[in-house]
Amino acid sequence: MGRYNFAKSLSPTPPHSLKKYWLKICTAIYDEMKIDICMKVKARIVMLKTLSDTPISNLQKCADFLHAFMLGFDFTDAVALLRLEGVRGVL
Repeated sequence: MGRYNFAKSLSPTPPHSLKKYWLKICTAIYDEMKIDICMKVKARIVMLKTLSDTPISNLQKCADFLHAFMLGFDFTDAVALLRLEGVRGVL
């Protein structure tokens, strides 16, 4: 059994912004990066969890993507962080 890593991100953005783009966010994170994602609306927290075969670098990329989106970057600009190689902890 593999080891799992977690990341939590507090959402400074209003919940309706996340809800509006939630399907696109989930598709980008789960389908492309193989990371589980969960949102706790009342607590305003987004949680990420690696799968057993996911590289740890994908978790950092997803955390950076969510952070950029929550800071107000456009979805298409923020999702570019998932596709860049060699970029870690830029925000």
